[in-house]
Amino acid sequence: MLTYRSVLAKLPKISALVSLVALGAIQNAPAANICWVSDYNDNATGFFPAGSGFTDSGYVTLLQNAGHNVIRYNQPNAQGTLLTPAELAALNTNDLIIISRAVNSGAFQAGQGNQWNTNIVKPLMDLSPFHVRTGSSRLGWLAGAEGPDDTPTPLGAVLTGDPVRDAVVDYIFAGVPMTGTNMAGPYDEIMDRNTSQIPGAPPAGGIIYATATYTREDGNTALATGNVIVGLPAGTAVRGGVDILSGYRMFFATGSRESLLAPAAIPIYTGRENLTPDGEGIFLRSVQVAINNGVPPASDPLAPIGFTSQPASATVVEGSSITLSVTVTGAAPRTLQWQRGPGDGTFTDIPGAATPFTGSTYTLPSLTQADSGAQFRVVATNPLGTVNSDVATITVTADTTPPTVVSVGSVDGLNIGVCFSEAMDPDQVVDGFNYSLNDDTTPLISSITLRPDRRSVNLALDGPLGSTFKLIIRDMHDLHDNLLESTTLFGTNLGLTTVDLGAVNPAGSNYTCALNSFQLSGSGTNISGTADMLRYAYKTATGDFDARVRVSALVGTPDHLETTTKALLDVRETAANNAAHICVYITPSAPGDNTVGVTVRTNTAGPSAELGLLSSFPAGALPNPSPNGLPNAWLRIQRVGNLFTASRSLDGTNWSQLVSLTLNYAPSVAVGVGVNSHRVGKLATATFNDFRVLSLPVKLLNPAYSGGTFSASLQTQQGVGYVIQYKDALDSRPWSTLSTLSGDGNLQTFSDSAASSTGNRFYEAVIP
Repeated sequence: MLTYRSVLAKLPKISALVSLVALGAIQNAPAANICWVSDYNDNATGFFPAGSGFTDSGYVTLLQNAGHNVIRYNQPNAQGTLLTPAELAALNTNDLIIISRAVNSGAFQAGQGNQWNTNIVKPLMDLSPFHVRTGSSRLGWLAGAEGPDDTPTPLGAVLTGDPVRDAVVDYIFAGVPMTGTNMAGPYDEIMDRNTSQIPGAPPAGGIIYATATYTREDGNTALATGNVIVGLPAGTAVRGGVDILSGYRMFFATGSRESLLAPAAIPIYTGRENLTPDGEGIFLRSVQVAINNGVPPASDPLAPIGFTSQPASATVVEGSSITLSVTVTGAAPRTLQWQRGPGDGTFTDIPGAATPFTGSTYTLPSLTQADSGAQFRVVATNPLGTVNSDVATITVTADTTPPTVVSVGSVDGLNIGVCFSEAMDPDQVVDGFNYSLNDDTTPLISSITLRPDRRSVNLALDGPLGSTFKLIIRDMHDLHDNLLESTTLFGTNLGLTTVDLGAVNPAGSNYTCALNSFQLSGSGTNISGTADMLRYAYKTATGDFDARVRVSALVGTPDHLETTTKALLDVRETAANNAAHICVYITPSAPGDNTVGVTVRTNTAGPSAELGLLSSFPAGALPNPSPNGLPNAWLRIQRVGNLFTASRSLDGTNWSQLVSLTLNYAPSVAVGVGVNSHRVGKLATATFNDFRVLSLPVKLLNPAYSGGTFSASLQTQQGVGYVIQYKDALDSRPWSTLSTLSGDGNLQTFSDSAASSTGNRFYEAVIP
């Protein structure tokens, strides 16, 4: 007789994973011997090779790729523990000593701090405003305390007319796109706590090379200005004259640090490299200035002006923006002046579009047809002469393409998202008379919100949707008066319940305009301890299940992203923030943590543990494998009885088991996805694709045997693949594949014409 059954697919063993570090733009410089001072993440003291794996290794790699020889030194982390004569002598054999922001600032108070000021005769560079402040008797290079900056910030170059000090500024900002004396873009990235500056002035003799104007993190609405790059010559008196600097010093504000906002503790990623490519170049050139005791490399004062890159002509559709750019070579002082002409060969200066630096950009936002044919050039001047750039002609074509509706969808049945092919007329797109939901039956549209991209809206409803809905959209135009034809769309309600867990700030949200993809935005300090904080979207699952999802994006909203922000697949015993749960998560790509991990809370309100920290985890369980796999970060949790198995995949087919453990959870649990920003006051947004919670086991229905052929059916789910396998005996022999099915939401049948009426054959349907 024939026997049939259904079983869960066996998970493959864990595979080895390697973390790769993406390196930013590197600028070559003459090799120097640099000692990198850092004590975070390591309890050892003394000198040792630079290596990698430390929290601030990004800067070391940056220096090494620029051609420098780098060693590490972990100094005694206490003000009262002085550096020995041998340690001081060894430090002074280097061309430059750089103190990382990862070093505890307590070591630079009176005692050991005096030694760094007066016993180090070689150039010394410090990256932390916490070290150099006068408050609490630190090194005392600048007055006051650090400024609470928290967002990516352009630098402002400080020119005074002094040709000697201005030559340093000119070298530091060489080739950086500038508008006037400000960078066109930020020098630091959105990752982590970012680069707080220090607003106080240096002592007499100190030279400010660059500043930053920023919005304070502490809620003060007034803009603040802090110092970012400051030089202090040997002989400068600091700490009110108590210390006289025995060598050249430079302060360069960079590296992530703690914040005023929770969580405010010094994180494990303190000092992480957080510079943009332009910022990396500024840092490396500042290093070269420090090595040279505050003097830039020699330049030719008779070098004529000339262009190394030219503005390029372009054809764009109206409503688009375009940025033109140039770079020049030649001795300072110089001026790069953008000019515009109507296309007849004449040009006039564009007000405010000039810079004395070697790089410049000019942006034209939201071009109209009136801009078509406009010409642009740069007039570059220095004492050796004047040169005109190539002429760039901008051609603007009319937008005559009617807009369309790309897609509609709903995450929770209480909101509908609509995505258009382009930006729409802001008045028409929020007019409720232009929409008809379910032929104007229930539920009704209660409000319409235009999203910041101006090409999508959210329709809030006065009641819940069913599993599907019909939406008619009509009588609206794009920004260029092209008519959207009346369109009828049919959408699917994903049917998830969405909620903020814990006292999050700000509140989270969710959005979709698609069938199998949606976004969650959430805040919250962490998913740990005895309670969690996150935005959560879930459904209830009873019995055995197989839940999986692909995370395709994890970004900050709009200007911040913590290294340990999490996007997760989360199984919770209830939807309470202190519920027992198991989640598998990813953190952001490099320079973020770029990891995959598992967190478990075995009992309600009990402590959480990371993968590998619970004694109940199997020996050899792999904690935090990386990279995260974005945009194909597949996460999976399966339940069979009380056995929960967490896995990850880079393709949704080949799975690596992270952990399998027994958890005594209730028969019915919440299964969903979530996002946690790891930061009060900031949101993170994760994009989830193909979220599925599949009931197990896969039941084989309607078995039949006739004429040597066996057949059976199974209820499939939309978009799910199934493998039908068989054996002739339930022993250790492997299963053989009979056929595969692509789920379409309907009952599907398979057959086996090789079945024998006199023997045994066993069947199973598995989900890979």
